[in-house]
Formats: sequence, C-alpha cells, structure tokens
Amino acid sequence: MGAVGVDSRIVESVEPRSRLFKRFGMAGYVAKATLPFLLYQGSETRVSVDNESVEGDMLAVIVCNTRLYAGGLFNLSPHNVFDDGKFDTWILRGRFSPHMLMHSACIMAGCHTARAGITRLSGRHVIIETERPQSFHLDGELNRATPITCTVEPGALRILSPQGAPTDLFERPGVALERGVMRDP
Repeated sequence: MGAVGVDSRIVESVEPRSRLFKRFGMAGYVAKATLPFLLYQGSETRVSVDNESVEGDMLAVIVCNTRLYAGGLFNLSPHNVFDDGKFDTWILRGRFSPHMLMHSACIMAGCHTARAGITRLSGRHVIIETERPQSFHLDGELNRATPITCTVEPGALRILSPQGAPTDLFERPGVALERGVMRDP
C-alpha cells in the first residue's frame, strides 16, 4: 500500500505517535488527522499505469494490492487478490476537502467503483508525478518525495497464511507446509 496526497499529509502530521497518544487508538488518530484533512488542497498530478495516463487535480492516489485500506477502515478493492501480479491504483480527483469527504463516504458505503471523480486503473507499473514534490507513504511509513515508481514482480513473494484464511484472497491454490517447510509447487 502506498499513497500520495491527503493520506500522506495526514501520516506526515500524525506520525510518529507517542505511546501515550497510541492509547487513544483510532479516535486519537482521527482527532489529530482532522485538521490536515480539512486544510489539504489537491494538486496537479499525472498518474501512469502501464500504457494509460490520467492527469488533473487529485486529492489522493492510492496504489495497493490488498482489499483493506486505512487500517481496515475502508474496503477499497473488494475483489483484489494478493497473487494476481497487479496493483490497483485509485485516483481520487478534486481540489478541496468536501470532495474528499464525499469520496470517503462513498468508499465506506461501497459505491465508489461507480462514483464520478474516482478512477481505478490496474497494472504492473505505476508512476505518480506531481506538479510540486510531495511526500508519499508506503504502508504508513513516510517517504520523500514524488515522483514515485511502483513495479510488481509477479510471484516474487510467498505469503504464509493461516489454514482457515478465506480462499478468495488468492488467485492460485496454496501450498501446504510440511514440518514448517514450504514445498515448491
């Protein structure tokens, strides 16, 4: 999971959190994230996924290969599988926080895949360029600065999951462990 835009601004404002602050959990995070969320302004951004490019004012660009986003708060890509060798890239267009509020409400309601102003591109190679350099985050770890390039190496990572994991998280069937060692398929 990686993101550019309002999400990175929030991570930049909230992290690192002290032990005391972490005791407040999600409520504390939301309280500290509210002001940067409301004050953020989208910027001119270009997103290229494989051979397709999109340009315009964007509040957030999120690159993921998982379903859940923001600590599990949003089911952004309900049909994603871990091993399909592709990223989903979500583009949330707009310039000001009311647009982001509407996008967020739509994501929470599960109607974002048909919402004007939200675009999903799927592919193996993603480039995000912004008019002015912006921070981005990778799974909540802040990095500096755009442009950012993300590339999937299909089959490069093996995932160990519990035996009862939902089967629809993966495209291919799993390989059982034998005495703590994974057999090659």
